Amino acid sequence: MATENGGKRMNQQKRALNQLLSVIVGSKFARQTDPYKDQPLERIYECYKLITEEQNEAFGDTQKLNQINRKLDSLNSLTILAKLEGSVEALRDANYE
Repeated sequence: MATENGGKRMNQQKRALNQLLSVIVGSKFARQTDPYKDQPLERIYECYKLITEEQNEAFGDTQKLNQINRKLDSLNSLTILAKLEGSVEALRDANYE
């Protein structure tokens, strides 16, 4: 029972991270990184790469660059949350071994 609840909680945490990521980067990049939906840190890293490409294309467009910088800041915050989720998952796994 405890393991089942722990599994549901982990799925909810990953779902929450994926929802936040989709809001931050937009549906286009969220769809492109969908294969990583069970690996939040990998998905965030892939989004960083996509946003960096977008940043290069927006050279000279101050408004677009400001928007991209906000995305990058938000991804940084999401990375912190994803690392916390990973730490909690590791602790839970260690307790049930």
